[in-house]
Amino acid sequence: MVESPLIGDSYALVSRIYAVTADFPEAERPMLGQQLRETALAVASQATDAVTTDDPAERQEALRLAAVGCITVDIQIRLAADLNCLSEADEKELAGLVKKLNDGVARERRTVRR
Repeated sequence: MVESPLIGDSYALVSRIYAVTADFPEAERPMLGQQLRETALAVASQATDAVTTDDPAERQEALRLAAVGCITVDIQIRLAADLNCLSEADEKELAGLVKKLNDGVARERRTVRR
């Protein structure tokens, strides 16, 4: 298995998203909860694609998509907090995980350009 900070950080995000969305109100689980899960999984897939490809153009595109996904997850987290689906502590934790992953993606994007 390929070991990478991006894969580890994306796994940490997906794992926490799954844990906190399980506690969402019943009305939001199939909607916002599912969207959060799907977007976080997509980011993890894009990070994995970026780490496992040898083609610089493909790597850059996968990293771009991962960055977009991080922004989308961040928006969904803020919406979930505004709808009282997340505690303040969960919101802060998830936002921190997204920031860490996004920072890693940005760092990787800079290295691919060189």
